[in-house]
Amino acid sequence: MRGDALRARNQAHLWQVAQAHGSFTVHELSGAAKRSVDYVRAELRGWQADGFVEKAGKRGMSILWRVTEAPGAPVTATGSRTPEERMWFALRKAGGVFSAADLAMWTNTDEVPVSVDDAQAYCRLLLRAGYVRCEIKADGRGRMASYRLIQNTGPRAPVERRVRAVWDPNTEDFKLHSGRVS
Repeated sequence: MRGDALRARNQAHLWQVAQAHGSFTVHELSGAAKRSVDYVRAELRGWQADGFVEKAGKRGMSILWRVTEAPGAPVTATGSRTPEERMWFALRKAGGVFSAADLAMWTNTDEVPVSVDDAQAYCRLLLRAGYVRCEIKADGRGRMASYRLIQNTGPRAPVERRVRAVWDPNTEDFKLHSGRVS
């Protein structure tokens, strides 16, 4: 997992530099972040696919990129995102198998604390909703469950909602209501 943690830290560093610049060319971001041009291009492809950056014209002969305000972006300049957004971003970018401990390690910051319990609860929620599959079950003796993302629906984090509804046994159907009386 050491390589995964280093990769996540490099990605977070590059994103913070991109956020600080707002708009940039590949070479400008490469120089500012002290990362190779090929590395920056690869990350930009992923960010563009996720809607975190967009082409904003040209600067000389180079494409000018601009950071968007897309929900679910990896981090802002201050690192402030919800725990669910941070965890969703991390597990989408991680690829492969991960545990709740991995997810907590990748996403926990001083600004947005994420405990292993928080990560386990989010993994269970995603499992029940069909976003992840359990690859290795927990054994109750210390081995944590391992998961794999199987339904990547985009950059916005799935979150649980509580909905008020009325059950009608005659039609066997739920009717949503707002809870307000007119």
